[in-house]
Amino acid sequence: MPMKLKAMLAIWCLAAVVILSGCGAGEKPEAAWDYKSGRVIAIQNNQLLVIQSKDVAEIELKPELKSVDEILAVLRPQAIWLTVTDETDITGVEVGDDVFVEIEGEVAESYPAQAKAGKITKVQA
Repeated sequence: MPMKLKAMLAIWCLAAVVILSGCGAGEKPEAAWDYKSGRVIAIQNNQLLVIQSKDVAEIELKPELKSVDEILAVLRPQAIWLTVTDETDITGVEVGDDVFVEIEGEVAESYPAQAKAGKITKVQA
């Protein structure tokens, strides 16, 4: 192989490496939701379904999604079912409220995730 052809091939390879390594530069991976705050979208017995606050805007943009099942199936927001042992912990908490949550124990990584809530505090508007 002539020396000139080898040099051109090396330059092309170097250019390809530089271009490909630049793809995705500056993109930061999205941090995992810590389940510590969100909005209540359903209440059933002693459980609250809470979604990550950033997902609320998507739900508001899709008013045709009426049921919780539709929201979960179509938008797949970050969500967690929180079980409370003392129902007085959720007195005054309603669907649409923003809450701060303390999780007790492990989080089951199902969809939606599931955990036991130690304390739920309603965010005052």
